[in-house]
Amino acid sequence: MGKTALIDEFLRDKRGFRVDCSYVSHGTDLFRAMFHEILSLEGEGFPVRPNELRSPALRKYYPYFERPLEDSLEMLRQAFFLINEYAREVDHLVVALDEFHGLVENISLLTPGAPAEVLRSRVLWMVRDALQRSPSNMFWILCTSAGFLMEEYGRADSAFLEMFQKLEVGPLPERASAELVRANLSNMGVSFSEDAVLEISRISGGIPAIINEITAALATEREISGTVVRKRVRELLERGEFDDFFEAYISFIADWSKWSKQTILKVLRCIAEGKTTPKEIARVSGMKPSTVANMLVDLKKKHVITESKEIRYPLLREWLLARPHPPFGIPRRELLMMHLGITFESYCRELFQRIKETVSIEDEDKMFLGTRQRLEIPPVVEVKSGEDADILVITEKGVLVIEVKSGVISKRDVEKLDEKADKYGNVISKIIIAMRGALPSAIAECIKRKITILTADAINALAGKVRMPKLPRIKP
Repeated sequence: MGKTALIDEFLRDKRGFRVDCSYVSHGTDLFRAMFHEILSLEGEGFPVRPNELRSPALRKYYPYFERPLEDSLEMLRQAFFLINEYAREVDHLVVALDEFHGLVENISLLTPGAPAEVLRSRVLWMVRDALQRSPSNMFWILCTSAGFLMEEYGRADSAFLEMFQKLEVGPLPERASAELVRANLSNMGVSFSEDAVLEISRISGGIPAIINEITAALATEREISGTVVRKRVRELLERGEFDDFFEAYISFIADWSKWSKQTILKVLRCIAEGKTTPKEIARVSGMKPSTVANMLVDLKKKHVITESKEIRYPLLREWLLARPHPPFGIPRRELLMMHLGITFESYCRELFQRIKETVSIEDEDKMFLGTRQRLEIPPVVEVKSGEDADILVITEKGVLVIEVKSGVISKRDVEKLDEKADKYGNVISKIIIAMRGALPSAIAECIKRKITILTADAINALAGKVRMPKLPRIKP
């Protein structure tokens, strides 16, 4: 169980909600997310009828929901005012800000008018002030996958960390990883060996999301051994299935280092090949031994490598070694990575979040690979991660269930999305975003099941409609 699943389990029998802050790039995003969650807690829906809202806080702050201010920091302030006032209307309230660093960094980097360092301090002060003013019946959870950033925030606002009790949720231990692998494979109804269980546990590094990704990729196998696992993982790596994840991870580390992404990749590639001393790495990379030594210290602090100078995550090591040439120089694929190395999935979330008026795109082959001729998206109310789907887009007319795939779409990918979509109500469109196209069998299955494929061209067309940066052309 990862941190997000742990929070959701904690919230199961409590009055509260979790907000995914990874897509929050403006105070309005947080305000709308909180407003929508309070509506759900109150049993209200859309369209909103302000005069009929039972909650005084919702009635008071509805004008900000209908016509948000351009000032990002002021909308952030209003979001906290809203949640604090609502908390005083109920017996208790739990609010979890998941990937909290996304809120802080995106707003700090994207808000004009002051340097990012100054804005970061303002945002942290505002959050601290809001939490200190919260009523005693409120319980806050701030969660991040970038633990080292919390130390940086402590330096930006010395009183910030003193407000919290720290709980570190690390990867699953070996035994728990093996139990999750066995449960996944058993539920798939496939035959598997203990060697396969141990291999998946090892290479996943105990990260539930990676365990789930690897086991799902084995669904078509009749008998799964350690050899089969290694072969399939190699195929996934060569197809680029984990490129988004690791490129975003390295980009994020680079944003908080004095070294570039490509320099970090050079050093990590050397470590993956077994070169661990500054002299060995310097000889291969052409860097100074003293520079390499400083980098190794920094990478340890950021938990990228261990004290014994090994890559912390086994799959990252395999990813670094998967190509015939090191993954630096000209990348095999150049997905847009915004500040913090936001993944393509998060890019898509923000794109849909910006759709406030009905937009449409059309071009049967180039944008939809023949799965439809035209797509119309109603005004979007909220975008969030689903329990089963990558992205849920809640519009004024219904729900879009979206799966994001960085590799080539298979028929099984289509079947899985259709199964997931059945769990949600009022679904008006099922969509797979395909960055590398789809197999003919997958396209045929999409047409049969009325599922839409969106290509990179379609995403860029939507980005143009909402004035977002477009993705660079993707190289095979």
